[in-house]
Amino acid sequence: MAMKKRIALITGATRGIGKEISLALAKEDIHVILLGRTIGALEEISDKIHLNGGNATCVQFDLSDLNKIYDLSQDDLLLCLYQILSIHKYL
Repeated sequence: MAMKKRIALITGATRGIGKEISLALAKEDIHVILLGRTIGALEEISDKIHLNGGNATCVQFDLSDLNKIYDLSQDDLLLCLYQILSIHKYL
């Protein structure tokens, strides 16, 4: 029986508790979707995860403006899903 790949969405993934949780989950073979305001900081965490053999997807987003949630297009979400699926060879 094949094991299912677990996925976690972490908000505030670029610092503090969010960063530490992201790194810890990635070590447990969980694909981490990193959500944060600055792409540079997201990429830094993602690089660290990848260097340690984990998988991460970066999504630049500011949750402090809840109206922007509606700006997330279906294409953005599909691209994120595609990246995850292709990494794990589900496509």
